Amino acid sequence: MGLTLIASPIGNADDITLRALNKLKNSPCIIGEEIRTLRRRLSKWDVAFREKKLLTLNEHTDEASLEELLKVCIESDTCFLSDCGTPSFFDPGFELVKLCRKNKVSVNSLPGVSSLSALFPFLPVKTQRFDILGFPPQKEQERQKFFSSLKNKKVPFFILDTPYRLKKTLTDILKYFPNSQIVLGINLTCENERVLQGTIKECIEKTKDINKENFVLMLYPDGFK
Repeated sequence: MGLTLIASPIGNADDITLRALNKLKNSPCIIGEEIRTLRRRLSKWDVAFREKKLLTLNEHTDEASLEELLKVCIESDTCFLSDCGTPSFFDPGFELVKLCRKNKVSVNSLPGVSSLSALFPFLPVKTQRFDILGFPPQKEQERQKFFSSLKNKKVPFFILDTPYRLKKTLTDILKYFPNSQIVLGINLTCENERVLQGTIKECIEKTKDINKENFVLMLYPDGFK
């Protein structure tokens, strides 16, 4: 009994680990962010799911539903597979993990590929210290305040955002870091993977024909060596 967090591939479905596949095939209950996406993933990996209990956990999950998920984790061997990346890392899994630990329910993690580790080999400067800032706020005023607060940062930082905000994110960064260098990873691990390096303006020009793609970027503050 308990909860196992399973890292999901960030783009290429073949990046699922053997440990993850074994766990998914043998667990009677699997939680995902969306049932349709979960079924598609399990089908791709030949995981028979019709006799399993499939449940959802996402940003719309309320406290009562979280309590129900906790009960499931107590009563059965349960997995949580996020749509992309590692559960509870910038996704709703955090709340379920916190609830399980509060109630002394076993929590385990099966690691896998991440967008940050996938981008790291392309970084042009040896980088041992960095910040992970995650997703900027969606509301415009909070978003601009977020980017403005970064102007005095001395170490490089990672930023992620939803695919349809690629252009918006680059434009926002340009406003506050016009001369900074970035490394931009687009569709990492996929056949159409692209990694761009240069100033914000250069990367905006190179992505002008892209409207919606998965991405992660690292920004180097001015003068960083």
